[in-house]
Amino acid sequence: AGQDTSAATLSWTLHLLSLYPAIQDKLAREVQTVLGGSNTRDEPFVTKKVISSLSFLDAVIKESMRLYPVAPFVVRNLPSPVSMKNEETNKPPTVLPAGSIACIWIYGLHRNPQFWNRPNDFVPERWLDPELRDEGITFGAYIPFAIGPRNCVGQPLANIILRGLLARLIHRYEFRCDDLTPDTDPASLRKDMQVGFTVLPKGGVKLSVHDRIPC
Repeated sequence: AGQDTSAATLSWTLHLLSLYPAIQDKLAREVQTVLGGSNTRDEPFVTKKVISSLSFLDAVIKESMRLYPVAPFVVRNLPSPVSMKNEETNKPPTVLPAGSIACIWIYGLHRNPQFWNRPNDFVPERWLDPELRDEGITFGAYIPFAIGPRNCVGQPLANIILRGLLARLIHRYEFRCDDLTPDTDPASLRKDMQVGFTVLPKGGVKLSVHDRIPC
């Protein structure tokens, strides 16, 4: 639970970055600016203070987890009735009685066009640019770690691990998808999901890894 989830999220993130090299280059420039331009082994430690200054890296990880939450649903027992407004105004609200078992489909919530513009696109800037900010961010439709008193207890640890690892990897290496050409739609190369203990890229992710040239 503490390792497979982080590994799966990192796999999805590197997969997306390999398909969108302009986003990867923008991330590399931020990381190299903060950590220094050298990709040698003696770069400074990625501390919590360093991580907090990597705003675009934070946006990349959030956008990756929006598109591919490794736990795509949660199940909850309702201790009290829940009334849900019906979209058709002439119909009464739908009431889930106390004791019901509710399944929240996080994957669908994260891609619901009611809350997200371009819901299936990889757009890290939506987390930074006020003009691109979606209702899903404002109104709590982003819950990769679930939400409330029974959310994932490993969330703080995962946040540090993911950001520290990704910063180190992008600082030193460039990740490429060999099937990507200038005429290829990146979305057509996206991996399907494969459900195991967590949601993984079907068939694994095959990337070319190259030493990164300092920006």
